[in-house]
Amino acid sequence: MMRRGTRVCVLMTVALLLIPAAARAQPTMGPFRGLATAHIGTSLGNDDAGEALSLGASVAVLEETGWGAEFDFGYADSGDEPGDGLEAQSYMLNAIIVRPKGRLRPFGVAGAGVIHAETCVAACAGATTWTDFGFNGGGGLQFLFNDVFGLRGDVRYFAALGDHPDPARQNLSFWRIAFGATFVWPVAP
Repeated sequence: MMRRGTRVCVLMTVALLLIPAAARAQPTMGPFRGLATAHIGTSLGNDDAGEALSLGASVAVLEETGWGAEFDFGYADSGDEPGDGLEAQSYMLNAIIVRPKGRLRPFGVAGAGVIHAETCVAACAGATTWTDFGFNGGGGLQFLFNDVFGLRGDVRYFAALGDHPDPARQNLSFWRIAFGATFVWPVAP
């Protein structure tokens, strides 16, 4: 048998659940925009490779508040001859925040992924390759000429997390300075 205090609590709970209240819609996300950027620049700062030409592309999806996700691919090659110096490819999944309004839009990115590298120094018999988890972070500016096309410049720091005792497997860390053209399109809400 229920005690009197327990019955009162149960009845009060049932009464509160039966009281009508105004229905509120759940907050929804606003419309999304897609951004695709092809970039060219330079990678520098790694003692073993020096300065390298860098090419790549980024694809991002942003919510109207400016938050979103970005996939970034970059390729850098420091050698003048095939098989000379260091080649590195980065594949990064980033969180991105962009100032959502105006023509000039600053942005910041940070994320993680993998860095694949290949090196061959001074008449080596065969190239050494390896892949490590890595991270990147940075920021830049985007200038939109209209709702579809703009230019973007950014500076990012990349580092591979591997710590290898083998001297042929270098620890990678470098800065990438890049400029590119950006195409913007609406994505279904």
